[in-house]
Amino acid sequence: MASTEAGSHRNQSPSASTFLSTLIPVLLIVAVVLSVFLIFRPKYKRVYEPRTYLPLLRK
Repeated sequence: MASTEAGSHRNQSPSASTFLSTLIPVLLIVAVVLSVFLIFRPKYKRVYEPRTYLPLLRK
């Protein structure tokens, strides 16, 4: 039965299907970005290595 109240669809919680249909593409994008980072990190050590180390800052 449909509700006749205005805006009643806003009070419903999102379904698991909607949640998963959003979560899966996000996880794929995260996996791609992380893979690219892990591949390029050793090749571009100058970019990805820290400039200073904390033990060097202490005297």
